[in-house]
Amino acid sequence: MAWREGARRISGLWAKLRSRVANLCQRLYWDLRDASRGPNEEPAFHVARFRILFVCLGNICRSPLAEEIFRQKVARTGLAALIAVDSAGTTTWNIGRRPHWKARACAVRHGLDIGHLRARLFTANDFDDFDRIVVMDEKNMEDVLRFTPQPPNRAQVHFLLDFVGGGQIPDPIDGDAAAFETVFTQIDAACEGLLANVVEEIGGWPAAVASPPRP
Repeated sequence: MAWREGARRISGLWAKLRSRVANLCQRLYWDLRDASRGPNEEPAFHVARFRILFVCLGNICRSPLAEEIFRQKVARTGLAALIAVDSAGTTTWNIGRRPHWKARACAVRHGLDIGHLRARLFTANDFDDFDRIVVMDEKNMEDVLRFTPQPPNRAQVHFLLDFVGGGQIPDPIDGDAAAFETVFTQIDAACEGLLANVVEEIGGWPAAVASPPRP
């Protein structure tokens, strides 16, 4: 029946409108919540023994989540003075912006806060400033390697999931909360493996730490 088809179309349009309004309200909430937050402080590169940079496409979802997840894991080990952490993106779209509101909401659900972070662009200088550059997917790897100043520096670049069995972490920006939860779980598990790898490389746990952190 024509009227049934019309009703279905109206129902579909109404559902899309409600979804857009809900997303807009959520975005406004998180932007107002973090409006007074300043940008993150520069990492303590002058004292760090090891420097890690997380990279994704826009530096507003995966890499800022990875940055803060890893930073908190490092802090719990007592290694914050030895390991510096930062993140960057391979595009100019979001330079200076806070992480996406969905990423900020995901972080808060897990007791973290990334509202103070600001997106920046990955550059060739990062190969000199960081010991390890960690990317999320094949496109990130391709983009980062275009900046490689010389072949030996390619050894600095790794997929994050290489530290927990391999694979790629998809961009969740167009997904719902469940998509961000999946990505968060992937990043969290991989950061555990990355931390163990870095600790081994810099020579073990400091004397003040009796044992590695619990998962």
